[in-house]
Amino acid sequence: MTSAYALGFDVHLFQRVPHEDPDPSDPHPPSSPPATTRPRGHHSSHSDPAIQLPHSAPPPAPPLTTRPRWREQGVDECLQLKMYQSVVGDGPPGTIVLATGDAAPSQFNAAGFPGNVKVALDRGWHVELYAWESGLSSGWKREFGTHERFSVRRLEMFAEDLVALDAPA
Repeated sequence: MTSAYALGFDVHLFQRVPHEDPDPSDPHPPSSPPATTRPRGHHSSHSDPAIQLPHSAPPPAPPLTTRPRWREQGVDECLQLKMYQSVVGDGPPGTIVLATGDAAPSQFNAAGFPGNVKVALDRGWHVELYAWESGLSSGWKREFGTHERFSVRRLEMFAEDLVALDAPA
């Protein structure tokens, strides 16, 4: 990291945070509490959680483990912010080299990296997207595949330089 500072790179260290993966079959992820439905005209005058009204959501299952999972938070957003600052800055358009196959929205930025790529292309920038074939979202090709300043570079062509394989013992 010291060499990154010495070369003038903007270095940010992020702390990992506990994270629970939402159950994909759960119609009410943790961000939105389950709604309780009551028959029309029924008003409850008690608040006993053990009594369930018809059509109410069942109580959540207890977690399978008490050990939290950890993940990074804000990493994509920090990169997206720095990318955006470069694109809208005073300098002339250049080339963005972006290494990600994911075209999904990020936790705090619904537009994700594709939003920044769109702004960059609209402002005259070239964008080179580097990704593994198996991790490349079809959203990139669907959104930018015909744009003359957008290109996808497969990381497989650099695999020998990127991946160290241990010799069999």
